[in-house]
Amino acid sequence: MELRELTEPYLPLVLNWRNADHVRLFMYNEELISWEEHQAWFERISNDPSRRVFLYVANQKPLGLVQISQINPQHKRCYWGFYIGEKEAPKGSGTMMGELAIEKMFLELNMNKICAEVIETNTVSLNFHHKLGFKQEGLFHQHMRKGNDYLNVIPMGLFRDKWTKGGNS
Repeated sequence: MELRELTEPYLPLVLNWRNADHVRLFMYNEELISWEEHQAWFERISNDPSRRVFLYVANQKPLGLVQISQINPQHKRCYWGFYIGEKEAPKGSGTMMGELAIEKMFLELNMNKICAEVIETNTVSLNFHHKLGFKQEGLFHQHMRKGNDYLNVIPMGLFRDKWTKGGNS
């Protein structure tokens, strides 16, 4: 299992994942993404040193995506987002992907803090973050809109000195 930098040949696969209901409906932007928008996104991330995007690969099969953004070397913090794209991914794939990503952010990128934002209705993601050791750091009230509803977003953080592989309680 490993994280590999996202490269152009995998863009059609990632677009299919991103537009799949099991991924798209839990994003800030749940609109379908066009091929042109997807290519423009890839161009932006490819030329932005504050962003890195990786495929999570197990047994040579891509299963998910991890995006690290707002990488700030001065303050040693970043944000992350992720999803398992393959609906038939083996149980535990998300946890393994998360642990590999956290190791990369703390050990390779030398971050002190990993930030996340979780939409309050996404209880699966909220529980996943808690499992990995993230702690809630506040509440963004009515921070985003889905349809006619304004939803709260939960900011979360994980600190290097508090993290142990397998999460912490």
